[in-house]
Amino acid sequence: MATIKQIAEECGVSMTTVSRVLNGKNKEVWSSTANRSKEIRRVAEKLQFRPNGLARAMRRGSFHSVTMIEPTGQWRSTRFTELFDGLQDRLAAADFHLVLERLPDTKLINEGFLPRILRESSSDGLLVNYDSKFPPEILTLIRKYRIPFVWINAKIDADCVYPDDFQSSYLATRRLLELGHRKIAYLNQMSLHYSRTDRRGGYVRAMAEAGLADRVVEVSVGEEDNRLALTKGLLTGEDRPTALVAYESYTITPALVAAATLGLRVPEDLSLVTFSTAPAWTAGVPITTCIVPFYEVGQAAADMLLAKIEQPEVTFPPKAIASTVTKGSTCVAPQP
Repeated sequence: MATIKQIAEECGVSMTTVSRVLNGKNKEVWSSTANRSKEIRRVAEKLQFRPNGLARAMRRGSFHSVTMIEPTGQWRSTRFTELFDGLQDRLAAADFHLVLERLPDTKLINEGFLPRILRESSSDGLLVNYDSKFPPEILTLIRKYRIPFVWINAKIDADCVYPDDFQSSYLATRRLLELGHRKIAYLNQMSLHYSRTDRRGGYVRAMAEAGLADRVVEVSVGEEDNRLALTKGLLTGEDRPTALVAYESYTITPALVAAATLGLRVPEDLSLVTFSTAPAWTAGVPITTCIVPFYEVGQAAADMLLAKIEQPEVTFPPKAIASTVTKGSTCVAPQP
């Protein structure tokens, strides 16, 4: 790889001049200066010169890079495409790079390991994509070493960004109530993520405000093979619900199958709302969907981390990002 010295020797100029030209600091107001700069850049390209990123970072006091850490093991973090797109777009606009590290808990809770991650990955801060079952020691160590960090898709006391699942579920239930539904049930699913509690909480709040606290009905379908049977049981009987709020799009399929086997029409006899990162479609049916705003979560997390890198001593309050609701074709007023 070529050096600044080699370029200077071939062009017959000083190393300082080459450095100023390649770093965009040379004033090219005269044609002779502009021509010389053009020649220096041509020679640098011919010799395949690559700037020393580490040296440049040391001079400016920043690597212009952040590291996202994830745990090993299943169901402890989720890589949403929309989340990465939001992060990448915001970081790229600030001329920052994103590095990904997957690490076991045993390493993350070791004294001195987290600062070493930043050194070895040449990063200025951490994004923590660790949404359930995280050892509290990790947060303690991050704060002990005063590492600029932002926690993604988890609710902690500060410096975190996450979707506002409570408000989303509240609004989804309100939409059904405004259509005239009074028999609304909630299809929950086993999950360690905060969204399981918050989405149920938003549904319960909306029902209570409508004077229907005694009509709250919840069925947890879990991951069992009897998911269809549980849903059919919920939809059987004269006092069956006329609408369902489902924790996620995976619970919609058994609801559609159960409705079909029981002779119920969607949406005439049963309205459906669910949550997903994109408008949900099941068996060709566009489901009314609360869009979980992971692109905006990624953008907001990047913005917060960049601000913390500039001001490491500042603590930011938790930031909840609101959802939007797609219309779909599964919500209508209850039929007489």
